[in-house]
Amino acid sequence: MKADRELSRYKKVDRGTFMLYLFFSFAFAEEIPPKTSATLNPKQLLNAFAECSVEYAVKPNVGVGGVLGFGKTDSFQYDLGIHARYYPLGSFSGGLALGGQFIYYNLIHRNSHDNINGHILYPSLFLGGKYIFDIGFTIDSQLGLTYKTAIIRDQERSAPIINSDWEPLYSINVGWSF
Repeated sequence: MKADRELSRYKKVDRGTFMLYLFFSFAFAEEIPPKTSATLNPKQLLNAFAECSVEYAVKPNVGVGGVLGFGKTDSFQYDLGIHARYYPLGSFSGGLALGGQFIYYNLIHRNSHDNINGHILYPSLFLGGKYIFDIGFTIDSQLGLTYKTAIIRDQERSAPIINSDWEPLYSINVGWSF
């Protein structure tokens, strides 16, 4: 019986110690900065094209990621890409970024009159800004230049149509970071 009282006394101490540990671990816990951002471009959503960009913080001031998009109006289209950013001012959680991206865009247009396949390459350099709010909501912007190369194939023509030109790059994406 004496052994049971000793055992119950230790159980009470262990519970109390555990409760104190929980209190202090939450009260003085450091906030862990987000490591991943997933964003969408609202302008593209209005054009029936959904493009998601995901970025992962390799270091506090370096991020790498990918782009995936798809859409269907009178043609089917998709894009795939990669991007990298360096944050000389600020960090992944909010700051000014210098970056580059490479996106491949495919367009397939089929109807009774046309049978067209299009391939577009978008290598880009940009200056960007990102801000992550305390709750995780993220605003991400880019402004830069892209060198667009389009290769269009029509089944009626033997040679593809190739066109290249510089274009401005601008976007504002919204999403979530975690």
